[in-house]
Amino acid sequence: MSALLFQIVWLLVGVLALRESLAGMEKVSLASARNSYRVVFAFGILALATSATHSVRGRAFCFVGGVTGAVLGLYGLALILLGHEDVGGLKVALPFGAAAIALALWTLTRVRVRAREGQVRVA
Repeated sequence: MSALLFQIVWLLVGVLALRESLAGMEKVSLASARNSYRVVFAFGILALATSATHSVRGRAFCFVGGVTGAVLGLYGLALILLGHEDVGGLKVALPFGAAAIALALWTLTRVRVRAREGQVRVA
């Protein structure tokens, strides 16, 4: 059940990130703003890859999930520490940053579990 929930969460994150980035790119004409939406688009692709590789057996999820967890965790930390003026204050940045860090930790925990699958334990 937890694996299915994990895949659904990352699928939703990916779809929403792609939708918002495509909608945002249509609205802006500045190159720097379009680049910001391209970063969101790339994260959406990474989120979809995380969901897809989690459903397949093998070690691909260890790499993709590790990268996704690290990127999202660092983003959450940067949002809390540096970006609160840009998003509407600390009352907005703190919960969203904490949610990003929590999702990153959940992803990295799943990566650790997947990496240990199939290993022989010697007592």
